[in-house]
Amino acid sequence: MTGLPHHSASMNHSDARLVTSVSRHRPLHGFTLIELLVVIAIISLLVSILLPSLNRAKEMARGAVCMSNLKNINLATAYYLDDSDGFLVPLSPGRISGPDVGFISGWMDQLYPYHEDINIYLCPSAIRDKEKTVYIARSDGVYYVHQSGGYGYNENIPRNLSPTGDFGNLVKLDQLQNACELIFIADSDFINSPPNNNNYFITENILSGWAGSISTRHGAAEEGNYDHSGGNYLWLDGHVDYHAAGEAFDNKRWWMPNGYISYNHKLQD
Repeated sequence: MTGLPHHSASMNHSDARLVTSVSRHRPLHGFTLIELLVVIAIISLLVSILLPSLNRAKEMARGAVCMSNLKNINLATAYYLDDSDGFLVPLSPGRISGPDVGFISGWMDQLYPYHEDINIYLCPSAIRDKEKTVYIARSDGVYYVHQSGGYGYNENIPRNLSPTGDFGNLVKLDQLQNACELIFIADSDFINSPPNNNNYFITENILSGWAGSISTRHGAAEEGNYDHSGGNYLWLDGHVDYHAAGEAFDNKRWWMPNGYISYNHKLQD
């Protein structure tokens, strides 16, 4: 009988340790609704702060690729000039035969053999699907580039130095007195719908209805924002740079070979 109290005490002590052990491993309480809402609000704020910076960084990277494309186009042009006795690649030498019967052959076709990489004709910031339809068609051993990649040839170079306004007019580089300040090839926004994929040449206008027009795809990359968004430009002397759309529109002389605005009519001072 004397051992019973001792046994009972031993059981109570064990129970106490069990209770203590259970209490130590009891799970913590979860977040309250207010705490969850605060966390969500903080995350949303951080995203709103960081996302524009991330988008700007991505656009800067795409802009760098675009400039590299234009430099490679310039390199292909240099090789072409060596083979053509100094004549610039024609904007549009004529219509082709083969799988794309009636399709207009243009400057991309002529340059392709000198840099056989279709990607240099595609601006990574081309935002419309119809601007990204660049492909190679082959007919009778000749390659033809479908000209809707987002880059346009300054149409004024051949047309304004031609008595008849001919797109296929051949122009020698040494004929151009203002090569260092004359746009050659540039980002070209797409206006027309297929099959009139006319942004392979570019006019000095914004929102042109019949050809490629001054681009707003880089910079702030806001369509219609002419002061803070624009395009990249390859000049006839070989340098590449960026200009806002409004700046490119205001400087008409950048587009006019030797100051001619159309069919041998001079731009007035």
